[in-house]
Amino acid sequence: MKTRRALRLFLVASLLVAAGTAGAAPATLSKERRDEFRARYGEASRLFHSAHDPEAAMKLLVELEKDTAATPGGQEWRRSALWKIAQVHGHAGRVERAVELYEEIRSELFAGSGRLWTANHFLVLSNLCGNYERLGKMGMVAIRHAEAVEQARAYFTHWAGVPPQADPFSHDDATLDRLNNIGFLGQVYDREARLRFQAGREEAAIELALRLERRVREPFKNHWERDLQARARMRLVEWFDELGRTEERDEWEERLLVPEGTPGAGRFTWHLVRMRRAARLHAQGVDREAQMVIARATLEWLFATNHPVDALDGQAILARMLADEGRGAEGLAALDLAIEELASLQVPLVLAKLLLARAELRLELGQGLDEATERDIHAALAWFRGVGGRREELGAYRIYARFLRLSGRIAEAKAVLSEGAGRLRAFTAPEQRRRFAEEWGAIAEVERAKARPAGAGGAVRQTPTGAGDLQPLEIVSRARAGEATTARFAITNPTETTMEGTARVSGPVESAQWDEASLVWRVTLAEGAPRSEARREVGLGALEQARLVLSRREPTEAEPVEVSWTVAGETQTAWWRVEPAVATGARAVARNDNLALGNAFYSVPLHHPLRAREGVSRGARMDLRVSASAPCRIELVRASDGRVLAVDAQGDGSFRGAGDLLWEDWNRDGYPDVAADVDDESGLELHVFPQDRAVAVTVRLEGRVGGGDWEVQTTDRLLGDE
Repeated sequence: MKTRRALRLFLVASLLVAAGTAGAAPATLSKERRDEFRARYGEASRLFHSAHDPEAAMKLLVELEKDTAATPGGQEWRRSALWKIAQVHGHAGRVERAVELYEEIRSELFAGSGRLWTANHFLVLSNLCGNYERLGKMGMVAIRHAEAVEQARAYFTHWAGVPPQADPFSHDDATLDRLNNIGFLGQVYDREARLRFQAGREEAAIELALRLERRVREPFKNHWERDLQARARMRLVEWFDELGRTEERDEWEERLLVPEGTPGAGRFTWHLVRMRRAARLHAQGVDREAQMVIARATLEWLFATNHPVDALDGQAILARMLADEGRGAEGLAALDLAIEELASLQVPLVLAKLLLARAELRLELGQGLDEATERDIHAALAWFRGVGGRREELGAYRIYARFLRLSGRIAEAKAVLSEGAGRLRAFTAPEQRRRFAEEWGAIAEVERAKARPAGAGGAVRQTPTGAGDLQPLEIVSRARAGEATTARFAITNPTETTMEGTARVSGPVESAQWDEASLVWRVTLAEGAPRSEARREVGLGALEQARLVLSRREPTEAEPVEVSWTVAGETQTAWWRVEPAVATGARAVARNDNLALGNAFYSVPLHHPLRAREGVSRGARMDLRVSASAPCRIELVRASDGRVLAVDAQGDGSFRGAGDLLWEDWNRDGYPDVAADVDDESGLELHVFPQDRAVAVTVRLEGRVGGGDWEVQTTDRLLGDE
């Protein structure tokens, strides 16, 4: 094993040295000096990978980098040293420094005029994607991944003879088999599959992972193919588990968790899968003592082999197992220790998971109805958003709703859970749906208990939660005379059964249009129109959500619009009021007031239909960007299905910062895009989260086609709190 590892390390170093830049003058490095550098690099690699001594490795690598930089012809060996230094920094949690070094290497590699799809190009882009992901710069992940996709196109053209414009992820297995080596290309496939799953395109992600796993079957051509196979299997285990497809999960788990000593075993990443399986069996009551032994042994191995991030992730798994045995205090102590250790590492996603796990465990133990628990939940949400963990946010919404319910803040709990249900519709997440439904049921039970007359025994009257949930309770918009403004309400079915009800809008109704596919009811109101009632019978499946988008043309201060939802004789009512505002030059001025507006879990929604651009070719795409006059998190959401196109975490018009997301960039130019040649009445929803709600904010949406000039599509203004 050590001989094979040494051979692999020598191969990576040789690849880096051989890369250079095409057409560069021959190196003048002497054989003696080259052998010396190779030996020093090999020893540093051994210390890092085999001896698990990163500090000693770093010392040797820093010295090697200085010597190679000062030696004529030593540039390529300097690049090798920088590469390994970046690995050590990343391993130690110094991710920003690792990114700086990888970007330096990337600049050198891409400066040449030769082939841009060598192993080194794939490797540096893969490492950059991985480290940007750890920093939460998912926009930069998308940008560097787009570069890797272009390298993949060139790779397919050279080795398989396919047209350069072909989608590299659409080729069949026969085409993949014609490739000389899929090891480095497979990393691009793996990244693409992960991005698809995170964006809610679960089946497309699974299909890609299955194709990758089929392609890299034994006998492996190299160790990269072996690792790719195991990584594809790990993705399938995790995804099938999240999707509730337990038989498929168990099948791939057996393939992944091979016995120790088998080629492919012993990788620390797969050990977390083993630990999660032990926790699952432990929760099911299957030989709990044995599962605890497996979990503890795995955790000890992770710590002993100097994999702190995965070890601390494993601490959360162990804490859950201890709690299941009634040893909640020990579980909390384990989480406290892990969170304290994580504070010094740049791994916000793991930290967020542990903060949320601690809050949930404290609530289970009856210790969590305090400011500390609420701070943990809010901090977890902030960290999830900081790293683009939109799927993970769902758990924060659910647990915060539970905290609010147990604290007696029922109206807030319903508002937060309703907002979370709206975000849930973008994903296939049956376990989250089940747990959301449980929390809705718990809220309904609280309301039933309040509604039960004293001495009535089991007789209760139906309550609003049992009849669905209408949110928000009130919206107050301020608009200039002669300008339009909009408001959005949501009706959620919190049960696990189908619900039939009647939605009504009472006011100066001009028109009403229902979109069955997206469950959106658009009602237009016009000043001067007679007061009337728009009525719609609506059927909602389990945890489905219908949205009411109300628009007022030329609003003036007048009677409020009444919105209601009725099921089995029980009616909930909400109101939309419009007040005059000073002139601003913006298309709309609005402030949406409701119970959760002052809370980071709740957004201010702005709706914008999309119109076809004149003179564009069929299939043209329009890039989008948003900007705000004050720091805001702005989510660009496709209204028809709730899928996120992108997130600008600061509202600065760029998608390259921490917390940014870029999931719908079909032309791969660093901006989200939509079809430019068709009308889309459903359009976009901008979910705005102002950082300072006391400050008025102007939000501007811009578009461009074909790399042309940016044009303002619409401008909105949110008034600050008074």
